[in-house]
Amino acid sequence: KFLRINLTTYVSLMAPFICYAHAWGRTGCFMAGCCHGLPTDCMIGIQFPKNSIPCKMHGFEPVHATQLYEMATLIIIGLSAQFIIKYKYRFCFYLISYGFGRFLIEFLRGDERGTFSLIPNFSPSQHLSLVFILTGGLLGISLVKKPPGAD
Repeated sequence: KFLRINLTTYVSLMAPFICYAHAWGRTGCFMAGCCHGLPTDCMIGIQFPKNSIPCKMHGFEPVHATQLYEMATLIIIGLSAQFIIKYKYRFCFYLISYGFGRFLIEFLRGDERGTFSLIPNFSPSQHLSLVFILTGGLLGISLVKKPPGAD
């Protein structure tokens, strides 16, 4: 408000940095052991300490490091938004790509996330991801249809 920047400009400027801050937050999730994945035999599975949340839920076996998957996804989205995506499409790119990435990562989650029964077998985060994708798509369409000079 002080700099008289409208909301559209502000979120376009902030989109990459929202990704970086969110990625940093996922580091905290990894360190705490929350938001962990399902057990896996995959070589990239992570073995958490004996008294951690994943070990209490799944025993002493490796799990998917979904926190790190999401962190990597967010960093890639942030870098893409900052250096590749045109300025005015940054926020809709963030909404669509994060929604899609989070939707897929949710299939690997192994913790309790609650329920929401609009679409059976989807987690609450997957429902929200679909809202992100839809909102980003509609925003992108509205930006494409704007006449030149209406920015």
